[in-house]
Amino acid sequence: MFERVLMAVDGSAHSQRALEAGRALALTAGSELRLLQVVERGYGRKLSPVDLSDRTWAKEAVDRTVAELREAGIEASGSCRCALRGHTANEIRDEAARFRASVIIMGTRGLSDLAGATLGSVSHQVLHLGFLPVLLVHRDDAPISFHSILLATDGSQGAEGALDAAGQLARSVDGEVHVLHCAEYEVVRGGGYDLELFEDAMGIVKRAVADLHRRGAKATGDVHRCQRGTVAREIVGQATARGAALIAMGTRGRSDLGSLVLGSTLHRVLHLAGVPVLAVPQATGS
Repeated sequence: MFERVLMAVDGSAHSQRALEAGRALALTAGSELRLLQVVERGYGRKLSPVDLSDRTWAKEAVDRTVAELREAGIEASGSCRCALRGHTANEIRDEAARFRASVIIMGTRGLSDLAGATLGSVSHQVLHLGFLPVLLVHRDDAPISFHSILLATDGSQGAEGALDAAGQLARSVDGEVHVLHCAEYEVVRGGGYDLELFEDAMGIVKRAVADLHRRGAKATGDVHRCQRGTVAREIVGQATARGAALIAMGTRGRSDLGSLVLGSTLHRVLHLAGVPVLAVPQATGS
């Protein structure tokens, strides 16, 4: 799954972190990298002098980075494309298809990106397209590693792609997956009640761990109870407590747009996590 990686960059500090993640993946998993920088332009028929200057600068930056990656022994290539303003995500999708990418790496602003989630940041648009796994990397000074993965699962069919991706990544870098299922409870006046049986919750975890073992990945797992509506905080808290370097989760792809805007668990994790988040659409690995 991680043989061919498309990295969408724009020269920002956030995309620089995405580049570091791609480099780390290539060095540990042997991935082939393709750098893509998209230069947005206005709606005129011809490129303006400013557009042409931006494209020249972008191409030179991509070429320099590709040369540096090759010097490090990484198989890498680059591409610079133009897109109408607001259509960058579609150009990333098209380049992924041309390159036959298996995963996309992008930078994201994390917590400060809340406005972008509702107004249409490029990373959220690509995530919404739901055609490939997307590794979203925050701007942070922590070293990037893929050896400790927290897989958050609800046991649904939509989580199967994330399980497959986490297993493949752990196997390729000799890492370990910890499976986490959050069992919610509801608080009401005078007490509370569980929203699922603990035995059912443990069954989800045990099946996921056994599946990962069959795939040749090292895996452990547990269930954590949390109040309804706090699953995202529990996932991020457990990732921090366990020293996880990556959180893997499933997403419903196209049908998830509403929940991305209104506050799905994945959306909240993206804004709370201090480590990269791998969002995997349901179709992947199914």
